Amino acid sequence: MQASPGAYDEQHRYKLYSEAKWWHHPVVIPDDLTGTTQVNKQSVHIPIFRTEASELADQYVKAFEKVWAHRSELS
Repeated sequence: MQASPGAYDEQHRYKLYSEAKWWHHPVVIPDDLTGTTQVNKQSVHIPIFRTEASELADQYVKAFEKVWAHRSELS
């Protein structure tokens, strides 16, 4: 199973939002958008299935169920 740490792309940190030439008013950029830091700490990315892959999807479901069943053993 392929999985990697998740990382929500925090678009509010893009330079575009801090460049005054694009805005009619000053833009206040927060250090953190509510929840994005927490999401980045807890999310995982899995591959996108671009074609039907029932057996592979079932394997992912079983893998997640197995991890959930043993979550108390994980740190």
